[in-house]
Amino acid sequence: MLFRKLSALAGLAVALMFAAEQRAQAAFDVTITSAVISGGSTVEPNSSVTITPAADQTVSAAPPLGTDFGIGNIQAADLGVSTTYTDTYTIPYQFNITVTDLASTASGTFIITGTVSGSVSGTGTLFQANLNNAYAPGDAPQTLILGGTAYVFTFPAGAYAAPGAPAGPGLPGSLGAFTGHITAVPEPASVVLVGMGGLGAFGLFRRRRSTR
Repeated sequence: MLFRKLSALAGLAVALMFAAEQRAQAAFDVTITSAVISGGSTVEPNSSVTITPAADQTVSAAPPLGTDFGIGNIQAADLGVSTTYTDTYTIPYQFNITVTDLASTASGTFIITGTVSGSVSGTGTLFQANLNNAYAPGDAPQTLILGGTAYVFTFPAGAYAAPGAPAGPGLPGSLGAFTGHITAVPEPASVVLVGMGGLGAFGLFRRRRSTR
């Protein structure tokens, strides 16, 4: 009896080790779609600031590192109206980030909000864009359970890159970017099920050996 219990415990340990290894090696591919619900293009008398969603993308969110992905872009532009000016901005925005688990086709949405504030200015042919971003407190981390997998959204280092100054009279500057990070791991229940399956297989192997 004791031998059987020890064998069962050993089988469970092996199964859980196998499940943990599979969890560490698994790749979770997802399609990410981002949309700007508010923000968009804001125009002041002499300049504009435009916030746009990033292109749809398919990425691997495999643990333990996960992956960074583009949420959206921001661009400042001169309108060619005046040679000397300072336009000030306060732009609240909201991104709805839809994540689709490709294995199950289940999808869910992360909601990210924040405010871009600062100025765009011009003096002759010298332009500046000083636009800072503040994500709303509490927007990260967020978790979605899709197809038995937990997708966790966080902000990586450098989650916001400011846009460049207008390139000249009537011209836009280089793009800035909003960036997120996503990591995916199986739910604990999924790992336990794999472990139970391994334990069952171990027990079947033991029974087959004992009948020989």
